[in-house]
Amino acid sequence: MTKTVLRKEYKAKRKVLTSAQKSEMSAKILEHLLHSEVIMHQIFHVFISIEPLNEVNTQPIIQHLLNLNKKVVLPKMQGKELLNCAYDTQTSLEKNAWGILEPRECKEIDAKSIDVVIVPMLICDNQGNRIGYGGGFYDRFFSTLRHDVLKIGINYFEPIDSIPHADYDIPIDGLITASGMRMF
Repeated sequence: MTKTVLRKEYKAKRKVLTSAQKSEMSAKILEHLLHSEVIMHQIFHVFISIEPLNEVNTQPIIQHLLNLNKKVVLPKMQGKELLNCAYDTQTSLEKNAWGILEPRECKEIDAKSIDVVIVPMLICDNQGNRIGYGGGFYDRFFSTLRHDVLKIGINYFEPIDSIPHADYDIPIDGLITASGMRMF
């Protein structure tokens, strides 16, 4: 299957999930993250979930990281790139032109200081190849990180056998779903 077909299929699968299913799976994903070795790191880049796209709810993840005195970094789109903005409970958020919440002001954090990136996705395969929304933001962002940064996807769906990928696609290192965490 092509990326376009897979993207359409998994958007449709997300759309039919009930609020209760999404809440339950999001809570289990958070629980698996908190009980993994990943939580030992200090600086986390976390995307803010987009409610209309039925993404895994990252608000509880962000709050738990702050409660554990971790440094949280949120993305802010600038052209075709992502800025890394320091976040705390005083940070004001606003919707960008795409309707995505991001920090109003950005106290930029060097990408090389990030330890873990919590990655949005529609689906991935058993080798860590992922399909996002097709903008390439995270693949470009991954190329700016240290080689040892953990790229951890969160998803409602288990990985599939194989996804078509190009040389510029950068795989994730692990996946957390409601059933647990796996590293690739």
